[in-house]
Amino acid sequence: MQVILCIPLMSCGFHISFPYVALQDEEERDSQQAFSIWLQRKHKEKIREKKMEELRKQEHEAFLLERKEKEGAFAQWLRQKRIQKCTEKRAAKERSRRLLLEARRSKLINNLLYNIPDSRSSWHMDR
Repeated sequence: MQVILCIPLMSCGFHISFPYVALQDEEERDSQQAFSIWLQRKHKEKIREKKMEELRKQEHEAFLLERKEKEGAFAQWLRQKRIQKCTEKRAAKERSRRLLLEARRSKLINNLLYNIPDSRSSWHMDR
């Protein structure tokens, strides 16, 4: 495409006209426009990627927080079960110890009662 350029000369009032090939100008303009469009797309893409990365990070943090809460609840439950088991074990030991002491006392009392010689028991009765 050929364009005729008119350049006015201020001092003498004449115009100089000469043919100018505007093809290079148009190509340059088109390439600049294409570059600016590409740059805008890249910018939008970068923003979109940042948003996606932020969303992924938030999801991951939420998942980790939820998981930690669940693990914490499980650990607390496990701790309570261990304490309960230990308490039950102590109570069972205390019961068995008391039963053993009671058995020893009753055996001791029985031994004392049956080991008293018959003569002495009658001696007490004669008086």
